[in-house]
Amino acid sequence: MNNLTYNTNHFRSLMRTCNTGVIITNSTGYIIDMNQKAFELLELREEDCIGSHFFDILDFSLNPRDSISLSEGMDAYPLLVRTKKYKKFKYIFSIDVVHNLKSFDTIITFYPSPNDITLQSNFMASYTFDSIIKSSFHMKQVERICKVAARTSSNVLIYGESGTGKELIAHAIHNESNRRNGPFVALNCGAIPEGLIESELFGYEGGTFTGARSTGQMGKIEMASGGTLFLDEIGNMPLNMQVILLRFLETREVLRLGGKNPKKVDIRVIAATNVDLKKAIKENTFRDDLFYRLNVFTINVPPLRERKEDIKVLVNHFISKINERENLNVTGVDKTVLELFMEYNWPGNIRELENILEWCVNMAEDNIIRLKDLPNDFLQSILSNRMEKSDPVLEKRILNTTLSNVNGNVNKASALLGVSRRTLYRKFEKYDIDPSNFRNQSS
Repeated sequence: MNNLTYNTNHFRSLMRTCNTGVIITNSTGYIIDMNQKAFELLELREEDCIGSHFFDILDFSLNPRDSISLSEGMDAYPLLVRTKKYKKFKYIFSIDVVHNLKSFDTIITFYPSPNDITLQSNFMASYTFDSIIKSSFHMKQVERICKVAARTSSNVLIYGESGTGKELIAHAIHNESNRRNGPFVALNCGAIPEGLIESELFGYEGGTFTGARSTGQMGKIEMASGGTLFLDEIGNMPLNMQVILLRFLETREVLRLGGKNPKKVDIRVIAATNVDLKKAIKENTFRDDLFYRLNVFTINVPPLRERKEDIKVLVNHFISKINERENLNVTGVDKTVLELFMEYNWPGNIRELENILEWCVNMAEDNIIRLKDLPNDFLQSILSNRMEKSDPVLEKRILNTTLSNVNGNVNKASALLGVSRRTLYRKFEKYDIDPSNFRNQSS
């Protein structure tokens, strides 16, 4: 391939200073030059691009057209492109192509799209089935059903309490499917104000309403073209939006707010909820026709209290993760802490466990997490419940650790354990414990 020689220094200066991405190719589509703005917009490096074919660098297949042609360009419409080497998604806007301008064969210019909103973090599924802790029978069954669902294009409905990892399951299904190279776009239906959710999902044309961008905006459904749309907290979607979503699921056509021409979109829908949708149908807060449209594959993610076999593995996993992030060296939890973890009901599920461990790893004075390293509010709920079970060995250990933690202050120990002073003194007498022996100690 012969490199082109620039006719003037003026054009080179213009390329360096303009706010437009510029790519120059030869007549067969091989890249011979790019300006710095093009590298920045596409998050690519010179060595990735120069000498490579334009379509070996960028994938346009996720757009309504299978690809763009270097012979025509595209009009002022956001395009979702994927860099083939780094698998990053970017939106670019208004591709213009100029041919045979003096010694240049093809000049391609493009602009950043107003829709380009941190796509690398928002539009990629980070987790696979290898990311899921699954020692328990329940979770192995979940994985089996998910892998079957991933092989299909059917809609999926994931049930589970808050904190059970429903979005992680959705990521894994996407990455196991034949859409793995497409975008994964998530929308929390419970976090968007009712008046904005339609424009978030379907987008809008420029000037449709006050405050709208003049160029319009692509909705999440269009952004997910060629990939997966994950609708979290679907049970909280307003009824009027349920009707509109149902219509899309039936037609697979998107009509932007203020638009006139519907567009076919190829996506797979995964929805998740912690709401009993059958009960919601009876209460007229969820449409039965939408439920049956979504509920092709049902995935029930068990709460942590029903998969206790996973707790020890999860503890080690989170400690390792936090160690790496915080540059610490905690190696595990002691026997007492693990026993308490196994007994606790974990109403916040895996998210609560991870948060507790993040506190503990940072508070641990040595490389083992001990009772004194647990947060006080967590100790209060778990230890008061544990003492009611009257395991003498563990109960005495809890009392000694608690007194050490509060410097022998019986009032604080009473508050921490959630039991009366009178009950505590009976326990002290039973186990021959003297609170004064713990005073003037550092907790």
